[in-house]
Amino acid sequence: MLQITNYKLRTEKGFTLVETLATLGIFMFITLIVFVGNNRFNNTILLTNLAYDVALTVARAQSYGVSVKQFGSGAESFNVGYGVHFRLCGTTADINESDNVSFVLFADVNRNQYYEKPDEFLERYLIRRGNGINNLYWLDSFGNANLLGAGGADISFERPDPDANFVFFDCDGNIVSHNARAVRVEVISPAGIIKNINIEITGQISVQ
Repeated sequence: MLQITNYKLRTEKGFTLVETLATLGIFMFITLIVFVGNNRFNNTILLTNLAYDVALTVARAQSYGVSVKQFGSGAESFNVGYGVHFRLCGTTADINESDNVSFVLFADVNRNQYYEKPDEFLERYLIRRGNGINNLYWLDSFGNANLLGAGGADISFERPDPDANFVFFDCDGNIVSHNARAVRVEVISPAGIIKNINIEITGQISVQ
């Protein structure tokens, strides 16, 4: 007797459209979180590097100022101070000036504690990758931070004293008097992350 056997193929049920869209949505959400987190991490690293670059430049001026770093020629070329010039209302087109994306290392030739371009110009440091100097502050004896505004500040050092000298000025170059015990340089990333560089009148430099 002929026996006929029927085989029924089993079919596996696949993802429905709703399940596929839900899975895709979860994947995209996780990818976005990773991307944003990585981008913020990179911003933080770059901003931290900038903050330490500013601090090291001030420390470099301090080292030059208290040692016998020669500027120019002649006997008087050793008797100069050194400093860093910050000015938020400068223009990038002026290679001897600073602005919110640059700062200047200068030699205080006549030891008047402020920058006089172009004769005292040494180096200009450009800030890149969308970072910049957001604000300048002067700190009083109680540690209160007071916004300097759109002007600027010169921080200088001269031998043999490691203490810092502060000169503040407005956008027109007029000197403004503040009884400051410290200067704070606030730098900012494109994501709005902020780091502070504090320069105490005692010469101590810190990054926060």
